[in-house]
Amino acid sequence: MAGHEIVPYSTDAQAVSGVDTASAVTPASLTARLNADLVGKWDDVLMPVTAINPSGPDGTMTVDTTEIFGSLVASVVGTPSCCALFQLNHQYQVGTALSLHVHYVKNDGADNAGTVPFEAKWIVIPIGATVTTTYSNYAAGTIMVDPGDTKLKHGIQSWVIPATGLDISSIIAVVIRRNGGTSGQANLLGADVHYQKGQQGSTNESSL
Repeated sequence: MAGHEIVPYSTDAQAVSGVDTASAVTPASLTARLNADLVGKWDDVLMPVTAINPSGPDGTMTVDTTEIFGSLVASVVGTPSCCALFQLNHQYQVGTALSLHVHYVKNDGADNAGTVPFEAKWIVIPIGATVTTTYSNYAAGTIMVDPGDTKLKHGIQSWVIPATGLDISSIIAVVIRRNGGTSGQANLLGADVHYQKGQQGSTNESSL
């Protein structure tokens, strides 16, 4: 036909479409790109204070019924403690350490000046492992956000949980306690574990 070019039939996708199939997006390449974008990004596993058991092995925290309802009162007297269990999700980058955070405020009508030393210990429970009940030694928290001596100012203390034994869906059982200090009452607002991402999810339900 005049004015029309007849193109021979071709089975070559690049010839037909004009697309460079060598660099075309495939499900596998898209997944790789998305995973690569996640590497090194942080997220957290939250433990709301209402899900934390106030009865720890070294003493008991009490539930605040007067000001920050539901938060846990950590008295300056004794070593009030509590327990929290976290489960890593399927985006966790195996081989990276975790950051445990405790959120708190100083909340004493008479004395909010001085220190509130929280300590934490933990065990790691991978899937398929026999649980060890030998916890790490208590370690003092590092002040990440300092509330100073201001009543009800939100502060954070932090710990590093090593990567040893951690995998997706691992359980981390944590005990948190207050061990003395020079300030009065403090209230625990919650805890979380920050982890680094490595992938969108896992191919298997209980492992990568």
